[in-house]
This record gives sequence, structure tokens and C-alpha cells, in this order.
Amino acid sequence: MSGIFGVCNSKPIEHADLPGAMASAMTHRPWYQVDTYTAPHVALGRIGIGIFNPDPQPAISEDGSLVVFFTGELYDTEPLRQELAAQGVTLRNRTFEELVLRLYQTRGIDLVHALNGPFVVAIWDGGAGTLYLANDRLARYQVFYTHDAGRLVFAPELKGIAVAPGFEKRLDLTAAAEILRYQRLLGDKTFFAGVKILPYASILRYDARADALAVTRYWDYDQIPAQPASLTFEDAVVETGRLLRAAMDRLTADTPSAPACSSAAAWTPA
Repeated sequence: MSGIFGVCNSKPIEHADLPGAMASAMTHRPWYQVDTYTAPHVALGRIGIGIFNPDPQPAISEDGSLVVFFTGELYDTEPLRQELAAQGVTLRNRTFEELVLRLYQTRGIDLVHALNGPFVVAIWDGGAGTLYLANDRLARYQVFYTHDAGRLVFAPELKGIAVAPGFEKRLDLTAAAEILRYQRLLGDKTFFAGVKILPYASILRYDARADALAVTRYWDYDQIPAQPASLTFEDAVVETGRLLRAAMDRLTADTPSAPACSSAAAWTPA
């Protein structure tokens, strides 16, 4: 599965070959694309089939303090590029990871509010000693993670985490009980004790210096505007069709500057 992976330590990393081992465990075809980056406290990588993000990664700032890995695609990026140009920011290329890098320099991690599309991104801020992981509003790219003994390990597949030295494979008994009772896992649990899955629309922040981990939501479904009580079923069907057509037109457009689909908040009866 395409995604990002890596390890971040509060102390200098002892196993510099861990990204390679993680990539090998998740490489299911010989043509999978893998890029890695290592520094004293962090080792990051991305794995994918090379369709949406074919260029080599990561994107690194000129001073080397910021590192960005990105998997996925973004829509309606032209306004963001124009905003950066108006601020005097020069984009070195048209890749999404370069765009995210420059947005982080101007907006900080709040940049996730401006991203539209399926994605997962890792940002290592070496100056602050902080690693950020963020995903889209539907979590269409999985991120599993475990934090223990001054180390954060994450990957798009559980087998990527399982190869980390010192990781103990233990069944989460609560998860087992949930799957037997509800036929699904609840919350952010996995079958491995100590391993969680990043919820949708979330930002994971790991402060390597303080060994402090926090996960926050930057969006939730209750932020979708309520529809008027006078909305009829027929009107809802018409509006749903209009939004679907607009979304398909946008996603099949030849240029990335295709008009965005109108939001539900701007709906008016036909």
C-alpha cells in the first residue's frame, strides 16, 4: 500500500537501516518506488507505485531544516500557488511535496486546512525537533503508529512496524473482543497492543526533544453546514446530482486549475 513510513527518536537513531527493512517488508512488487531520508533523530521514507508522485522525494528546504514526504494528490492548487507567488515565494517545481513545504513555511501546520484531496504527509521540522503526520478528511491513506520508550514508529502497513527492533507482537484483547462482538474495531485500535491507526482529518505531532506525542483533529463531520429544514427529498436528489457532476468535471479536467465544486453551504433550490 502506498504511504509514508519511518521512525523518530528522542535520542539519536541506532538502527540506520530500519527504513530499508520497513520498505522491504512492504514492497509487494519489484517496481514499487521507495525514497528514504535519514538524520540523527529521524529516518523517513515513502513507498508507492509511482503514479501520483513519480518525482524523487523528499522536498527539502534550502537550509536543510525542513523535510517533506507526501503521498496522494491535491486538487485546486492554483489559488495556493498564486498566494505563495504573491508573498514572493518561489516554487522550484510543480510537485505536491514542494507546495506543502512552502505552505508550511508560511502557514505552519495549519496548512492542512487548505489541502483538498486524498493525502498523507510527513513534515520533519529539524529546527523545532518536531515531526508532523497529517492525513485527509477521509483517511484514504492508512497510517499505523506506535510510541514507546522514546521512539515513534509509523507505516502504512502493520508489517512495516513489526520489523522495528524491540517491537513486541502482542494481541490487543480489547480489540479481539470488539471484533467478536461488533465485527469491527472501534476507535483507533488495531489487533496489536500499543499500535494505533491515525484517525481521519488528524494531525499527529511528535516532539522528539520532549518525547511528547499528541494527536488532534483539524476537521470533523459536525462542521458540515446543516441544510434548511424546508429542503425536500426531490431537491436533495437534484443537488446531489449537481455536486456529483461538478466533482467529476473537476477530477477529469485537463488542468489543475479547474473550478472547484461548490460547497453545500452555497446550495439554493433549482
